[in-house]
Amino acid sequence: NNGTITNSYSASNVSGCAQAELGGLAGDQFGTIASSFATGNVADSETSVVGGLVGAVADSPGAGQVVDCYASGSVMGGSSSYVGGLVGIYSTETGGTATLTSSY
Repeated sequence: NNGTITNSYSASNVSGCAQAELGGLAGDQFGTIASSFATGNVADSETSVVGGLVGAVADSPGAGQVVDCYASGSVMGGSSSYVGGLVGIYSTETGGTATLTSSY
């Protein structure tokens, strides 16, 4: 997603397959997620990127931002997965301005 997600939530459980980017609200985010939350469980048994709110936040092509958000469900991934309670992987590889602010 390169756009903006704001004042949103998801209570759905999410599961996926190998080499996926999975999140309770979004799989990947290059834009902004603000004032949003996810309460469902996120799980994958294979090699994936798994986060409670969003699987991956990256700074390219936009400025990935997560502001005033939270995730409260359980998060599980395979043995070679990137797994995080809020974000599975956070990347500023291109020297951009991706930020996480006031989120848990």
